[in-house]
Amino acid sequence: MNTILSSGKTLLGILNDILDYSKIEAGKLSLEVILFDLRHLVRDVSVVFSLEAMQRDIQYHVIIEPDVPMQLQGDPNRVCQIITNLLSNAFKFTEEGKVTLSVSCVESLKGEAMLHFSVSDSGIGISEKAMVNLFTSFTQADASTARRFGGSGLGLSISKRLVEMMGGEIGVESEVGEGSPFWFTFPIAEGVPLPKRLTGHRAENAAHRNILVISDDYLHLSQFRGYQHYWGLQLTCFQSLDAAVDQLGSDLVNFDMILIEQRTPQFSTDKVECALLSGRCSKEVQIIFAVPPGFQLPAWEDRCTKPMWVYSYPLIIPLILLRILDYSKSKVSEKQVDGERLPKVLRSKSILIVEDNKVNQMVVLGLLKKLGIAASAVDSGEQAIALLSEAPDRWDLIFMDCEMPGLDGYETTLRIREMDEVSKTLPIVALSAHAMEVHIKKCMEVGMNDFLAKPIMLDKLKAALQLYLGAK
Repeated sequence: MNTILSSGKTLLGILNDILDYSKIEAGKLSLEVILFDLRHLVRDVSVVFSLEAMQRDIQYHVIIEPDVPMQLQGDPNRVCQIITNLLSNAFKFTEEGKVTLSVSCVESLKGEAMLHFSVSDSGIGISEKAMVNLFTSFTQADASTARRFGGSGLGLSISKRLVEMMGGEIGVESEVGEGSPFWFTFPIAEGVPLPKRLTGHRAENAAHRNILVISDDYLHLSQFRGYQHYWGLQLTCFQSLDAAVDQLGSDLVNFDMILIEQRTPQFSTDKVECALLSGRCSKEVQIIFAVPPGFQLPAWEDRCTKPMWVYSYPLIIPLILLRILDYSKSKVSEKQVDGERLPKVLRSKSILIVEDNKVNQMVVLGLLKKLGIAASAVDSGEQAIALLSEAPDRWDLIFMDCEMPGLDGYETTLRIREMDEVSKTLPIVALSAHAMEVHIKKCMEVGMNDFLAKPIMLDKLKAALQLYLGAK
């Protein structure tokens, strides 16, 4: 939930672009100088973009090299603003393919230690002519760009001024049709320690804790191997669980932790179930699933007596490794189950969230996750109707935002009620910030069953689930 709140602050900060531009022009914009954790900043920024990537079927990767300092000195809000501007542009101009945010250490021409941030994409690219004025205020690549993609043309101009105020540089290398790798540098303040090796309990755990990593993402595996050598980790990597089970055989019992990156619902879990529910693994092995938001865990989760926890995307490799190393042995014997979790009969239900605001989606998904439910989400009424048309009996409950562009929640509900017999009785609970009697009455008139006022409270959400999914 802290991550969701941080992402909300990130999006809210973008609305201040015009005010920032005015302050910069007046010479009245000042920068903070405080210590901040870059890895957590990158994760907070990436939460919203990771969800957008999943919805649009775009690959989004975050690469933080092992030699990047854990703490930096500067203005975290402005660094966050620059990264957000670059990522927003990358996703805006990329219809398919990938977007990558990478951070590494470099040395400037003066011999100073600098961080090098890069945001690359596989989008439409930029012509050499357009790049000349790209960082000029109120300028975009061409007039058609503004018409097709929108935007004020201030983001890059503000980012350039902020980078220069911090003592860095910003630039881009691009060709039409070849994507646009934007980059900027950030000076590492004197006295900030560069990471060498792990120390204390982390070093001890790194030396003695055997970790098995299963991932079919070659970039993630490459990062895991990079940290393995830099931190001295006892790490074994495979691209599939089938390969791990076949090659390791009885040696599977030697691992203390198994990290499984499960990117798609089609990821095979048959051998996971066979290996983890049998005696082939240690009784105290800890299982970590790295999954996209709202991902439905396998049905055998409740039958697994081994400790389990879930790490939601975006996957920041150093953060998940540090969490593994910080996990004390006294906790390993405890299964990570939230006290709020609902009965198994509810956790097996299929719930759909129809909400156009990504932060609101994450809030509801997070609350449901706290109750032990992995739901699915779409950002329009049209998408909801398409899903119901494909499989009308798949869903047990819908949480419907009332105010959406295109088909709003009211019209979407009316159309759902006209679809078939199953859809006529499907419980639909309204979500809206407008909680006056007239709004609630309108929800009931179009065929909704109930109303929850935003911000959504956990106890109200739990009560609605128990009421409409039949739990006593």
